[in-house]
Amino acid sequence: REHSSLEMHLPAHSVDEAFSVLRVRGLAPGFRRVFWSRLLAMTAMGSVTMVAYFFVKFRVVGAGLGVDGSVSDATVPERAALLVAWMGLVMLVMSLLAARVSGPIVERIGAWWASLASAALIAVGALMPVAMPNQIGMLLFAALAGFGFDLFNAVGQELATSVLADPRTAGRALGVLNLAPVLGAVAAAVMVAALFAATGGFTAIFGVATVCALASAVFVVSVRGAISE
Repeated sequence: REHSSLEMHLPAHSVDEAFSVLRVRGLAPGFRRVFWSRLLAMTAMGSVTMVAYFFVKFRVVGAGLGVDGSVSDATVPERAALLVAWMGLVMLVMSLLAARVSGPIVERIGAWWASLASAALIAVGALMPVAMPNQIGMLLFAALAGFGFDLFNAVGQELATSVLADPRTAGRALGVLNLAPVLGAVAAAVMVAALFAATGGFTAIFGVATVCALASAVFVVSVRGAISE
């Protein structure tokens, strides 16, 4: 028969201790660069998708309309929603394709090259709506950035574990890595709000998203020498 645990001494815990396992500091430098590359990729992708409907409504379908919500053509919101729905369908198909081919791609060219190509696809995709502010440009964004981002996520764990000096830290490291998409989404929301408030337009948002994707690619390039064979 066990004794009561009421008299047992329980060590005190603090909030700082609870979140200490989620700190990037203390992990391998190469892993920290992988973390930042994933956060920046999510920031790029999240910022564009957040304004996709409004960009389609005011710059693609309702070109020439203001951004004050006044729409003279009653069909504009419906056509904008339809195009965004098609973009979502394209992203879904490309996501499934990325999941299907990620394994063979990594086996053939490795996680590093796959991550670098993915970041490049996100950057090119983020430029499409500005370079081609029409339906084709939006669908190209959905296809390129959608495939690139899902491939980036699919190979991210392998790239992250390949730069860890001590494989015993892999569990904690992957837990930290999963914070990157969440923090990237928060950063994207703040960035979009700040840029739209400052400029009142969409061009700066797509430009900064492209820069974030390119910075993600730079971080991927920087871990080449840290990958353990």
